[in-house]
Amino acid sequence: MFYVLFGLVLNARETVGGTAVPTYLIATYGTFGVMGASLFGTASGLASDRGLGWLQVKRASPMPPFAYFVAKVTLSMTFSAVVVALLLVLGFSFGGVRMPIAEAAKLLGTLVAGSLPFSAMGLAIGYFAGPNSAPPPST
Repeated sequence: MFYVLFGLVLNARETVGGTAVPTYLIATYGTFGVMGASLFGTASGLASDRGLGWLQVKRASPMPPFAYFVAKVTLSMTFSAVVVALLLVLGFSFGGVRMPIAEAAKLLGTLVAGSLPFSAMGLAIGYFAGPNSAPPPST
């Protein structure tokens, strides 16, 4: 929504250092989306699983313990790829963004690879934070 509002509606004709604002904001809001999906999505899920005792149950199962964490990181990378792909589709379709496919693929790969450290931080926060501190409050 931020990209639609600020990149497509309000600043569609402006430039930043010779780059059109819709093109510039794909990278910046892509970074913001990757951070949110990787950090908060991983942390809140892990903290709630730990608080409900699911990590103890998973330890008793035949699944290797490391597989759970690999699955969490893989899922956050997948969501990160979806976020960036949606931003690219919006920019190409409605923002007049003209970027070679190789550059778009490089941006996608860079942002998805950049989700790894935020996933690791999310795992650490989710493991050490209390189960009621990570999820947003319910109304």
